[in-house]
Amino acid sequence: MKKISTNLVQALVVCAALLSWSNLQAQSVFWSENFSDGTPAGWSSEDVSGNGGEWTWCDDPEQSAGDGCVSFWDLYVDQHGDFTSTSASDGFMVMDSDVLQALPSNHIVQLTTDAIDCSAQTEVFVKFESLLGVFDNPTLGFAFLNVSTDGTNWTSYDTYDILPGNQGNEPGEIRWTENGQVAVIDISAQAGGESTVYLQWSWEGNYEYYWLLDDVELYDADPASIFFPSFDMSVNSNFFAVMLNAQTPASQIEEFGFLADIENVGLEDADNVNLNVNILDNTGAEVFDTDLFYGMITADSLAENQLIDATFTPPGGAGSSYTATYSVTFDGTDENNANDMQSFEFEISDTTFAKDRGVTRAIIPAASNWDDTEEYSWAYGNVFYVPNGDGYFARTITFGVSNADEIVDRILNIRFYEWDDADASGAAETEEERILLGTANYLVQGTEAIDDLITLPLNDPTNITQFANIPLENGKYYVAMIESKTNNQVATGLAATDEYDYSAMIFRTGELGDPRYADMIAVDANFESDTWDVNGFGNDVVPVVRFSIGTEPITEMVNTEDPLAAANKIELTPNPASDFLTLNVDLVNMQDNVQIRIMDVAGRVIMEQNYDNVQLNSYDIDLSRMAAGSYFLNFITEEGNRTERFVITK
Repeated sequence: MKKISTNLVQALVVCAALLSWSNLQAQSVFWSENFSDGTPAGWSSEDVSGNGGEWTWCDDPEQSAGDGCVSFWDLYVDQHGDFTSTSASDGFMVMDSDVLQALPSNHIVQLTTDAIDCSAQTEVFVKFESLLGVFDNPTLGFAFLNVSTDGTNWTSYDTYDILPGNQGNEPGEIRWTENGQVAVIDISAQAGGESTVYLQWSWEGNYEYYWLLDDVELYDADPASIFFPSFDMSVNSNFFAVMLNAQTPASQIEEFGFLADIENVGLEDADNVNLNVNILDNTGAEVFDTDLFYGMITADSLAENQLIDATFTPPGGAGSSYTATYSVTFDGTDENNANDMQSFEFEISDTTFAKDRGVTRAIIPAASNWDDTEEYSWAYGNVFYVPNGDGYFARTITFGVSNADEIVDRILNIRFYEWDDADASGAAETEEERILLGTANYLVQGTEAIDDLITLPLNDPTNITQFANIPLENGKYYVAMIESKTNNQVATGLAATDEYDYSAMIFRTGELGDPRYADMIAVDANFESDTWDVNGFGNDVVPVVRFSIGTEPITEMVNTEDPLAAANKIELTPNPASDFLTLNVDLVNMQDNVQIRIMDVAGRVIMEQNYDNVQLNSYDIDLSRMAAGSYFLNFITEEGNRTERFVITK
């Protein structure tokens, strides 16, 4: 760690809980700044690393953008609404690390006050409100409040305890503080009785998110009781175990278990703390109820990683759904009921495996993941464990595209793998661990909406003119993956969901030696041979990539309504084709109003023509502008219809 000050000491910091709560006498504010008039006169911003970072004033908070402001990323990882500090509407200070993107070395950006007179105070407590997000560097040891009496020698106090970026499955890893989180720091040892006191907010990082700062106040006594309740137990939103999948086929149900981190974020100890898990079915009937008794949990204590012994196997068949709720109680009155419960929903489907119950957002890697000379290539999908695969076949994959208008005519490769994690590493490290079982291609039309989900049947990777015959096996991991490779420096955006955070589920199953996973990702020009990571974007965001199963393989896709009699001959040649396809027709009777329609495997019409006087004819079809992949030709007459499948290779 790069030291920013001459004396590094631990702060007495309160961040939703009190670490020091003595001397709770009357408190009064003797100095304050709410940034209503811009950056205060005499304050300075400096990036001592020379990387060009700066603290700026947000002049238009209602729009969440403008000079000095930041976007709140309503379709990005860990999105937040507007900053909820007390006086955010009047403006606040911003250190935007994200806008700097990747730097050759860490930025160290410091916001420093002018001199503050604390000579009349024996005790000095500083309070401020923040929203701070990190990706690579934690807050401890990197985000400081520095205090000085001469502007040269500084004492550093850690501000918040946020671990970097939820990049793994370890408990407690989160990206952000609470929105508008209050910090209270005792700086009496440095500031008490001093006539010139300087405060400095200093952040070292590299392509983090941002630090928003507002409502700074100095108190003459500890103000913790003003901002924090005496009794407040919380079921933490960043770590509670959900169902293994959001949607699971009735034939593949398995038991799952529970875990939740609970925390005493009040000023007083809580007695007889109990965590309850309750599950209701879609009729409102209770189907599960269990408790985990903790006893006393002291103030500023986190009770984490305690697995609940009881497990649950959903009793209902396809079409049933459930709501599970974690709730914490104790002997006393909770002064903040908003964080007492966490709930999640899940469904039992007929044939669908899914980590989502619908699209809630887009997901796309940042451009900094690639060098200027690299292809903007990446692969993203979900891992599904199939407990009862014998007798079932993989049939289709479903996904969504979020920026179709930017990637018109791009070919997406849809892949279905068996993942053999032979070394139990929890990562797909080699090509040998990823056994390709099925494939499909999709040509982006440019009109697809983010929630306009696309479903494709799987082809045989060794013979793409045939549908894949993919028998599943018991107790195997399968990966449904969307792969995009392009020289165009616009990455493919995919539909995703942030309704579920799978981190605690992954941790719990891993602790029991029977791991389950959520998403899998590779972001690299050579992702075919590189390691695929099961942590994705943090397991609190996963792609909408599903797969379906059935007791029979897909063998054909035909129009079963009014089939054309077998005596009528229709032939496509060559098949596979490249630039041209010839349709040879030999009909029993002359036909007018014949419609020839070419569709992709998602059912989208690519070409349509109408003909009269059709009986013994040949038609040449130009395929040069169509992407490689599988297609269907619908031959529609007044006497019946016929559908033929063909493949384009390039």
